[in-house]
Amino acid sequence: MRFTTKTALFFFIGASAYSQTNNQTSSPYSLFGLGRLNDAAPGKTNALGEGGVALPMTSEINNLNPAAYATIPEKVFMFDLGAKGEKTNYSNTDASQNATTFSFSNIALAFALSQKDGVGITLLPYSDVGYNITGIAGVIEGSDDTYSSDVAGSGGLSNFTVNYGRKISERFNVGIGMNYLFGNIEETEFATIGTDYLAVTQESFYRGLRFTAGMQAVLNKEITFGATAKLPASIKGSKDLTAYKIVDLVQTTLEVSADEPIDSFKLPLEVTMGGYFQVGKSLAINADYKRSFWNATGMQDNIGKFVDQDYLAFGFEYRRNKESFNYLDRVSLRAGFNVDNGYLEVNDKRISNYKGVFGLGLPFPGKTNSMINLSYGFGQRGAVSETLVKENYNTFSFNIVLQDIWFLKRKYD
Repeated sequence: MRFTTKTALFFFIGASAYSQTNNQTSSPYSLFGLGRLNDAAPGKTNALGEGGVALPMTSEINNLNPAAYATIPEKVFMFDLGAKGEKTNYSNTDASQNATTFSFSNIALAFALSQKDGVGITLLPYSDVGYNITGIAGVIEGSDDTYSSDVAGSGGLSNFTVNYGRKISERFNVGIGMNYLFGNIEETEFATIGTDYLAVTQESFYRGLRFTAGMQAVLNKEITFGATAKLPASIKGSKDLTAYKIVDLVQTTLEVSADEPIDSFKLPLEVTMGGYFQVGKSLAINADYKRSFWNATGMQDNIGKFVDQDYLAFGFEYRRNKESFNYLDRVSLRAGFNVDNGYLEVNDKRISNYKGVFGLGLPFPGKTNSMINLSYGFGQRGAVSETLVKENYNTFSFNIVLQDIWFLKRKYD
């Protein structure tokens, strides 16, 4: 939001009410920057602590590292379609409220080009905006008159990604990804001053490219190391603005503008390193560490600033025997967690987050790698204070993963 009310917004949240929205999020923290950043991905990584830069792509799409696309088996085609839901309790020093959202999470496909390289495309949300805060009260500067304001935001950005990975050797893969970010954010403010009204609507449009480089090194049969670097980027923007007032029941247009340039939003360098460990034939463990260098961007909001973020993710997967004729032996049991110290700081307090997750991988009947992935997560974002809101949330994700072999002649009796 770019309105004057935003400067004081969080200091009045204690007296405000949150309204449930039909957007992909209902978090008041989504009013920062481009919105709340999306944490869902294709494949099984949602149930593995949302990490996995070292995971291979032998059976499911791993969008976290473009180098993984080099590990797609020859002639194999993969398709992934997902959805997610979230139920959140918002609380502060004065009130609490629940909200529920449900939305599309991703569509992705990937296939091998040869024995040495593979490619894939993915469409998923990059950021989500969805807040509706009512009853913000204040005093007009220079007078004793008071006002009441309602503020709402919706929209977000999408991320269309093309990834390519290639084997340099049997033990070393590299990859590159191109991310096209695009979308719009609509923000409105409606202020009441006695019997008079002021309304402002701003729709911001963003677009830009960001590139990712990745590698995976197979140290031995049990251990793989992976790393990625998402390069800094500037997302260009423009806005349409409409403002009008109603005084003594007479409406007057104050401003109308279209396609007006706005400051670009700068995204930071993000470096991720991780390991994938195969323990015996049934257990696999993944661990990731990510550092996002927000300080270097100089980005800040009227009510906070963007700061360097540290992120840790761990995941565990147990599958007794994927070749077994017993269905239960082929079911994957998954668990994970992640924790980060937050990339937003409000009134010298960071908006940190932690999340635990459990999941299942339910294979299709027969000799196939197609699967239904389910995950349930729970976590907390922020904290209760005079200027912050605590979010206790529960998430659910559903992915259907289809895998087929191209140019395979099928025999029928």
